[in-house]
Amino acid sequence: MDIASEIKSFYPSFIRGFREMEAVFYAAGKMLEDALSELRRMAGNQTVYKADGIALRALEEFLNINYAEERDELQRKNLIASHFIGNGRFGVNEIREIAAVFTPSPCNVRYADSLIEIDIARDIEDNFLLDDFYGIINKRKPAHLSLNVSVSMPFFISAYAGGDFSEYVTEKLN
Repeated sequence: MDIASEIKSFYPSFIRGFREMEAVFYAAGKMLEDALSELRRMAGNQTVYKADGIALRALEEFLNINYAEERDELQRKNLIASHFIGNGRFGVNEIREIAAVFTPSPCNVRYADSLIEIDIARDIEDNFLLDDFYGIINKRKPAHLSLNVSVSMPFFISAYAGGDFSEYVTEKLN
């Protein structure tokens, strides 16, 4: 049952027969359906990972994130979500949380004098955009600290080494 029919069911039968009232029921039902769909969209856009394209674009504009076509939707959501980590704090745990948004690879962070060193051991199948990670960390770090991000991609190859003997000779010693 649509909303217009449901609204119509609340009115007495002698009013339901008028054509003008049918138009009123239809208009009221349409307005309520539109309001319901907007409420559902608004509720869905409350979290970054459930947001639609319109909300993502609005968040990118609000956070002053440049739109890049090479980012897919998940990468856009990860970049936006990384802006909300830490609530003003910027320490080792926050840097690791930001790295975990972009990649599941292990991340080591250490402070040395006025330098933040971040080492990421990246998997070969990992495809996060390093520019996005560097950009968000660079925005969040204090101005008096410098930043060094190093990414390594260790890989292992199985190899077989062997030899071929074509002749085996035995000798007798006297």
